[in-house]
Amino acid sequence: MKIKALLHAKFAKIKRQAKQIVEYQLYINLRSLRKALWFWREKFMQDADKKLFTSGK
Repeated sequence: MKIKALLHAKFAKIKRQAKQIVEYQLYINLRSLRKALWFWREKFMQDADKKLFTSGK
């Protein structure tokens, strides 16, 4: 019975650590995705501005 409780506790700890790692990875991915989106939006806006100015002339 004691061994089972010990294993259960160890398994719970591993599960908790895995959850933290996954959450951290998600956070990192979201952050880099947001940066990439912002970069592309800026680039797109600049291109759109260039097109507006060139087509207006």
